[in-house]
Amino acid sequence: MVLHNECSDRNRDFIKNNDIKPIFLEGSTLAKMYSLYFFLRRNRIEMVFSFLFAANLIAAVVGKLTSVPFIIGGFRGSMGYGKIKNRMLKFFHNHFNYLTICNSHSGYEYLKNLKFEESKLRVIHNGIDVSAQDSVSVAKNEINILSVGRFDHLKDYKTAIEAIGLLKNMCDKSINFRYTIIGYGSKEIKNNILQWAKGLALKI
Repeated sequence: MVLHNECSDRNRDFIKNNDIKPIFLEGSTLAKMYSLYFFLRRNRIEMVFSFLFAANLIAAVVGKLTSVPFIIGGFRGSMGYGKIKNRMLKFFHNHFNYLTICNSHSGYEYLKNLKFEESKLRVIHNGIDVSAQDSVSVAKNEINILSVGRFDHLKDYKTAIEAIGLLKNMCDKSINFRYTIIGYGSKEIKNNILQWAKGLALKI
């Protein structure tokens, strides 16, 4: 079920190619909760996965009202949502959720430090389609570093590029670094990455 009637072309293609039949919740937040409530009851759903702040709260409340035994929330990134939202999320995590899934260890540490119940936190990293990637031969004197993520300013690729530049200058000249970035999103960020690399005299 989709909370907001928005979906990227990439995800729409995936849904179509895999014969998935999505249900888009419509109307106000209360109307969406009402629809979800009766869907969960009518179909006797035993496990609910949710992702991002609003979906987490709605899934937790409605899941609890319909006695869903396994309510699993999702937390993306490591920066949180601000004090009030973090407190709300922590309440539902500690009292309603069976688990909350983080997509990184930094997110896990962030929530743990905010006193989210640690036993109910898990890390599942973002996946990539390795079959779609070209194979790369690795030399013995080569260090390979990989980043996977959207081309978004929140990912701070500039710091990553600068770190590669520092490594290049700090290490023995006989050691080569290969930094591979797998992602999609903003063309502006992608172009910035290329410019940052050129600015540090890194081969692209």
